[in-house]
Amino acid sequence: MSNMNTRATVTLQVNGQQAERTLQQFKSNALQQESAIAKAAAAGNKTDLKRLRRELADTKRQTFYLFT
Repeated sequence: MSNMNTRATVTLQVNGQQAERTLQQFKSNALQQESAIAKAAAAGNKTDLKRLRRELADTKRQTFYLFT
């Protein structure tokens, strides 16, 4: 069985301009991913749809952990 771990390190200044920019970047990425998901769904592209949904979930997870 595969044992794969992922680790990310983020430097963030809480309640500062850098935190605001980071949050805006996550929001922008999420909106772009949602748009791409809609296009992939309309085109019936299941491979891209699955990948994009996974990327969106990762983005939301990162945002949740950073700002809770």
